[in-house]
Amino acid sequence: MVPNYDSKHVLGDCSDIQGFTPFRFSVEPVDTLAVRGLPAVLNCSAVSDAPVRVEWKKDGTFLNLVADDRKRQLADGSLLISTVVHSKHNKPDEGVYQCVATIDNLGTISSRTARLTVAGAFSVKSLASEAVSVAPYAAGRNKGCFSLLWMRNDVFRLSEEEN
Repeated sequence: MVPNYDSKHVLGDCSDIQGFTPFRFSVEPVDTLAVRGLPAVLNCSAVSDAPVRVEWKKDGTFLNLVADDRKRQLADGSLLISTVVHSKHNKPDEGVYQCVATIDNLGTISSRTARLTVAGAFSVKSLASEAVSVAPYAAGRNKGCFSLLWMRNDVFRLSEEEN
């Protein structure tokens, strides 16, 4: 004969057991090629039914966005660098970034890491002996993917020959 137990006696009082809370990244940062003097964005967005707090690390250390007026976090959690700084002896923006999302009393998840590489604008002499400004421009989110755009008379051109 099988004893007749109700679920309250078998499982106990389940009022303290919480249901499953979905918590994941919908967008993670990717390796990015930035241009010195221009803005750069590292995308990140976390999804959950509970409130999520997003923070950023650079080279393994949490960023203090209050102390750096060039960097701010967007509403979706992405990191905006308003003006990328890069010189021979000062490279404060170049490095490895990571997005960290936290739900209080539940836990923390960390995104993949993404390297921000900075390329500076430079000038070359064209065959017509005009100074031409060339700057690498991020053409996609694929690692190492970029295009060169030509600028003549402050207008972007698809090629150097375009008038």
